[in-house]
Amino acid sequence: MKKFDRLFFVFMLIAVATVAITACNAPKSEPPSASTDKTAKEKFEEERNNVRNELLELRNDIDRELDTLNTKINRASDKSKERMQEANEALKRQRENVERELTKIENSSEDTWDDIRKGARNTAKNVREEFKKIGEKFNDLFR
Repeated sequence: MKKFDRLFFVFMLIAVATVAITACNAPKSEPPSASTDKTAKEKFEEERNNVRNELLELRNDIDRELDTLNTKINRASDKSKERMQEANEALKRQRENVERELTKIENSSEDTWDDIRKGARNTAKNVREEFKKIGEKFNDLFR
């Protein structure tokens, strides 16, 4: 049963990472008629909300993985526990990166938005890549 739990965890980690990557990479489009009638401020607010929501979704994915990982750490052998702790710390660092970007988004203005949007999207991309690497690391751990 232990082997099944480990395999299940690895598959869940990979599945969540895949969903996070594909969901956050999906373009957020709106009907053309709606965008032409909006003011610059409305467009800014909408785009800011979209980027914020992408990062919130990513943060939620990380939180779920941290919860799962903490459960596994409590059950793991000492050797496995040490490697899982490393992955746990890596996930926490990535969560902190997302939190920093969310704070920047909250404090953004129309004047600073272009730079903040680019930074937030780069952070999201980097966090998703690290998330995937962590999943691959666990896959190797349970082989």
